[in-house]
This record gives sequence, C-alpha cells and structure tokens, in this order.
Amino acid sequence: DTLFKESSAKVQEYASNAYKTSGMSANEYMETVTSFSASLISSLDGDTEKASEVANRAIIDMSDNANKMGTDISMIQNAYQGLTYLQVA
Repeated sequence: DTLFKESSAKVQEYASNAYKTSGMSANEYMETVTSFSASLISSLDGDTEKASEVANRAIIDMSDNANKMGTDISMIQNAYQGLTYLQVA
C-alpha cells in the first residue's frame, strides 16, 4: 500500500495469481516486487499504475528466463534491480 498507493489492489491481485503466471507464491511475488518497486516508480515519475504493470511483466519475464535458461531466479532478480537502478540514475 505504501509504495503502490491507489494501485496496491492491482499488485495484490497480481500476487494472488503469481502461482499461475510466474510459479511464485504470493509472498515471494510481493518480496520480489517490493525489492525494485521504489526505483521503478521513481523512473516512471510516480505513475504507480504503470509501475504495477511493468513490475508484473518483469516478474513474469524473470520467471520465464529462469525456467528456460536454468538460471537461479535470484541472479535474474539482481540483474533486473540493477537495470531499474540505472534507469533512475
């Protein structure tokens, strides 16, 4: 709620469906999205609705990459966090 404000319900909906879209539990999804959401929201000039959509797409992409390449998802998450940070800087 603090990060996504009026879009928090959308993020929570994405989290509740994460087991279908990314193979994550709702808790794993929320931990992942929270880890890079502040940078993402900032890079989108505070547009929390767009940030929620981009974050969801990023998490699905991370999961797809981990499954296709056999890479540990935490390594992919770190790469995405770095890219998000670079966008802001």
